Amino acid sequence: MLVLKTILNFNLWLTILISAVLGLYVGFNAFYSTYLAEMIKIEVANQGLTSQDLATMMHGRAKDYPIVRGELRLIISRRKRAQLLAKLRARVS
Repeated sequence: MLVLKTILNFNLWLTILISAVLGLYVGFNAFYSTYLAEMIKIEVANQGLTSQDLATMMHGRAKDYPIVRGELRLIISRRKRAQLLAKLRARVS
């Protein structure tokens, strides 16, 4: 907000509006990414899948899906997480 107000010389209400929109966008992205990761971990635990099962499902390497102490650590990019969750849910149906 301070950057928009002082450097770009926007008025106060426009600065507040733009800051609120950007804050909501960043907050939603963080929430959605965390939500996808947790749902993937739950599906993997319920189905009892291994790293190799996930790698063959996503056509990747098993190193991208490490399971440490019984919990999946996601190394894949955020854009692939929704695709992985969809494939896991379709596998059950």
